[in-house]
Amino acid sequence: MPSIFENFNRSHFRRAIWEHAGIVGVHPDPYSLRELEWMCKGRMSHDWNIFASLICYTANPWLDKRHALTTEKIHPFLEKMAKKVKPPNRADWQKFKAAFKGEKQ
Repeated sequence: MPSIFENFNRSHFRRAIWEHAGIVGVHPDPYSLRELEWMCKGRMSHDWNIFASLICYTANPWLDKRHALTTEKIHPFLEKMAKKVKPPNRADWQKFKAAFKGEKQ
């Protein structure tokens, strides 16, 4: 099975680094590709925050209340709210403590 990086060479990665740096607006020398990717995603998310707000502000006066737009409906980078996790009970804490003491259950 061929690797996805089989046809990639140094110039492909160099180009990706410079493209990401161009989006963020920094010189890429002090940053790794991973750091530039994080900055790029942050920049795009910020831009989408502004764009989604403007779309809602512009469109909602002409829409019914039941069809009103929210930024959550438009914004592609917003993650769904994490499900609530029940807090640990006494038995869970006992197991946790035992695991770190090296005791078996």
